[in-house]
Amino acid sequence: MSLAANLNEYYERLAFDQEQGSSGAFLSGWQCDNPYLDEFIKAVHTRSLGIDRRRYLYFDEDDNLANGVLQLHFGLDGVAPQSVLFGAGSTPLIFTFATHLHKLGVKRVLYVPPVYFTLLNALERYAIRVEPVSLKQPFEQDFELNLPVETGCVLILSDPVWYTGTSIPHSVIAQIKQWQMDTQSYVFVDGSLQYLPWAGQRNEATSTLDPALTFRLVCPTKQLCSHGYRFAYILLPTDQYRSMAWTYANISGPATAESIAFAQEAISILPAGKVQRQLMSLVANRHRTLRTQGIISSAIEPSCGYFVFEKVLRRLPADHTEIDGRYFEQVNFPGYVKVNLLSPSIRLLLEAASALPSTDISSGVI
Repeated sequence: MSLAANLNEYYERLAFDQEQGSSGAFLSGWQCDNPYLDEFIKAVHTRSLGIDRRRYLYFDEDDNLANGVLQLHFGLDGVAPQSVLFGAGSTPLIFTFATHLHKLGVKRVLYVPPVYFTLLNALERYAIRVEPVSLKQPFEQDFELNLPVETGCVLILSDPVWYTGTSIPHSVIAQIKQWQMDTQSYVFVDGSLQYLPWAGQRNEATSTLDPALTFRLVCPTKQLCSHGYRFAYILLPTDQYRSMAWTYANISGPATAESIAFAQEAISILPAGKVQRQLMSLVANRHRTLRTQGIISSAIEPSCGYFVFEKVLRRLPADHTEIDGRYFEQVNFPGYVKVNLLSPSIRLLLEAASALPSTDISSGVI
């Protein structure tokens, strides 16, 4: 069984066969509670009322939206992307990229493990072979890249390593950048959970990769934990834009009025970063409390995002679902599971921390 088929089987069972899998509200799941979004959601709703729902709607009709994203990334990273392709969430953009590679005649893709199963699944549907360029994952000790010397390759990677909350080290990105320049190879970055540091700057190392050879997926709905809306985008080379846009249009079609309104409102608040900072402060405080109180333990030190990979040292309900290393090509951390620090089920751990009053938990104050 291929890697993609193996991971796909795990996630399919999780979604359909396990009681909590379909809701996503379990401790390892994908649903998030963001207590800082009320005013933002009201603003999105108000903006959506002025959008004509009688016509087809497209993100790229709004020049201000595209200019806003390009200016956002120049401000965050100091690097001007060449172009931006919008989509109704990360998934249709991932399938668009895989289809684009198929159109280009690509037969093999290199990857830095782990890569989210949706991307591997999309590549397998076009019989595109995937080959790892490392035996370990970037947060592990003795991690090394084994990049080929041939020209014109395609490399995919996820930064951060989402399930551990760790960014790929700058030194590794610098090595990939040099290889990209030497071989004139494309690099695809799944950066869906970028720009969520627990402290410090929000610029991302992958922004230093060659804009003429780099596809970088960014997802504001994940940054704001507002998953009921669908909006993401790929920063990409200008000479690849038209083909990718046409491919996307034939995969996903137009957008909804609510997603258009979300995109416009999100781009107006993302530069300030207030909601993201509030959310990451809450996440970091929760993580520190759970570690200090002996509720969770890990050899990994997370620094971004809202997922961590830990041993849970308190008994959970017998029927509670947990996602372990099998879901991430990870065999070196037995007993570890992914923990979503914004999960609706995080109370199972927070209430076990004896020093934390329930009133503080419910208010989001740690």
